[in-house]
Amino acid sequence: MNWDDAYANAPHIKHAETYPHAWSQASKAYRVSCELGTRAQLNIDYGTDERHKVDIFWPCGQPLGLVFFVHGGFWRAFDKNSWSHLSAALVLAGWAVAIPSYRLAPSVGLEKIGDDVVAALNHVASLVQGPIVLVGHSAGGQLVTMMMTSARKPPEMISQRIVRVISISGLHDLTPLIKTAMNQDFGLDQNTAQSLSPALQKPAIQAPLICWVGGDERPEFIRQNQLMVDAWKAYDISVEVVLEPNKHHFNVIDGLTSNTHPLFAVVSGVDRCKE
Repeated sequence: MNWDDAYANAPHIKHAETYPHAWSQASKAYRVSCELGTRAQLNIDYGTDERHKVDIFWPCGQPLGLVFFVHGGFWRAFDKNSWSHLSAALVLAGWAVAIPSYRLAPSVGLEKIGDDVVAALNHVASLVQGPIVLVGHSAGGQLVTMMMTSARKPPEMISQRIVRVISISGLHDLTPLIKTAMNQDFGLDQNTAQSLSPALQKPAIQAPLICWVGGDERPEFIRQNQLMVDAWKAYDISVEVVLEPNKHHFNVIDGLTSNTHPLFAVVSGVDRCKE
């Protein structure tokens, strides 16, 4: 098994190099539109590091609750500024949306990255009332799913507010990553990989978990998402896998931008939309 290729998305996606620029430009335009309407709070400190920043996008009127979105990038790339545009439809639907940056590997280990994300949620939850929906893409899927386990569970007052968790193309068993070249940045061994794998932990929060993955993704990402159903089926928790046809690792998140898309419906809590 070539584990490096198993987790390599860009070589298998047409025009993959165009996506990061498109995300950045769309996000910049959205932040400008929000600032004009004074509906964005940008670069809120949640810690002492220069990457300990979080943006909050506010709806008109009292928010229905908080959608907390954690970006991917194999724990090594990106920050909050590439994903602001994913807030737009949810904000229009009445949700406050928070998007944090966090420290990246290899500057810090994956344990510290998990600490950052919990710290960001703790801070934002003090500013936004109501139910909380956790959403993460790719590495962000691992980070939000870990918050359902006792290893990374937020304080009880916040945990009780979490009503659902959506892991989009998430990584839930990190042990195969030990065999990849990326592990030079991660420094994972068998013990740390197991401790950071949601599929190898017990759920400590009873909120439903939805694992959403594109049908055109690498087989390993499809396997990683099915793994959560197999791992947690013995516990009293709802775990569902949704395989979205004709979507790959980079465009599977596009459903968040449309209020008629089933992924948006899952996140926002409205009845499932029919395609």
